[in-house]
Amino acid sequence: MEHFARHLSSKPAQNVAGGRSSATRFSIPVCSWGESIPQVNFTRSKQLTMKISIKSLALTWATASCLAVTANAQTGSYSAFGNGCPGTGGVVTGCLNKNLTGAWGGNSGVPTFALGADSGASIRLICAVELYASTQSGNLNGNLSLLAADAAGAPTATVLGTTQIAWTSTPGWHRGRFATPVIIQPNTKFFISFDNPGRLPYMSAGPDNVEHWHSGPAWRGPYTARWNYNVICCNQVGGAVPAIGNSGVPSISTPFTVNMTSGKASSAALLITGVSNTTWGVIPLPLDLTVAGAANCNLLVSFDFTFGFPTDASGSASAQLGLPNQSSLIGVQFYQQWAVLDAGANALGLSFSNGAAAKIGA
Repeated sequence: MEHFARHLSSKPAQNVAGGRSSATRFSIPVCSWGESIPQVNFTRSKQLTMKISIKSLALTWATASCLAVTANAQTGSYSAFGNGCPGTGGVVTGCLNKNLTGAWGGNSGVPTFALGADSGASIRLICAVELYASTQSGNLNGNLSLLAADAAGAPTATVLGTTQIAWTSTPGWHRGRFATPVIIQPNTKFFISFDNPGRLPYMSAGPDNVEHWHSGPAWRGPYTARWNYNVICCNQVGGAVPAIGNSGVPSISTPFTVNMTSGKASSAALLITGVSNTTWGVIPLPLDLTVAGAANCNLLVSFDFTFGFPTDASGSASAQLGLPNQSSLIGVQFYQQWAVLDAGANALGLSFSNGAAAKIGA
């Protein structure tokens, strides 16, 4: 961060829209002892040096009144702008779901389960299903299918759609995507069938859901238990959009923290930091990354510096940044955006947060 600060100190300030400012002005009324208050103007030039011009200086010494010093542009700021693009992290509230929150039980059980679901009053175009579960250890690929229900409300052998879930040993939402969207008509019962990964999508508390199970050719049930599932309709596919945030503001005297939420869990995130949000060299910003394989994603800030941080089990990352105690940095602006390593997000393998415009304070 210190190298970045040295780079900033050689750059003129910009506003959020990218306009270049030749100077940052400070207006300091100097308290007098009497009649006339002089105005001292400090001007920060492009080279961030201080020039002083005194417009008037007429001090009288009748009575001591005050000493008031006002410095504009001394307070740091940090504000979001623009839009990010989704990855596979975070929890998207699906069009059909059960027990999205609460305590996970993670019980073990028989090889295959089918969880009952109902499309409700709307036609459903289903692109993915998520289950909160894990393996006992290691990674495992398991089958995931949507099955038709018979007149009695039991699962049949009619497969409406099938895919696989790549299970890991980390408890969390695991997603299976269908290569072809599955259409479920209104007011239709169907089943979410899956192979047992080891620790089931079973909650220790919450509403019950109908289930069937089998360890051979025939389904058994119905039973009720506290299962979870999250059916993702195609207008929701993609997962949550990573979001940038902050705790504190940039200051030469106090560190501040840049946060990211709703990224891919247990991955890595890059905090892109630059001096512009309008150009990156000769490239105009924002830069549409569709041609690079990331549809609906944009690079919002110049790619001048990058800091890498891990994401935790909830898909969050945090970066505490400190700046050198150099007064020449006060008022300087910079811009930041998170990029999250997420192979399932798109062909580029990255999801992006919105951007943030920062100004350094005292």
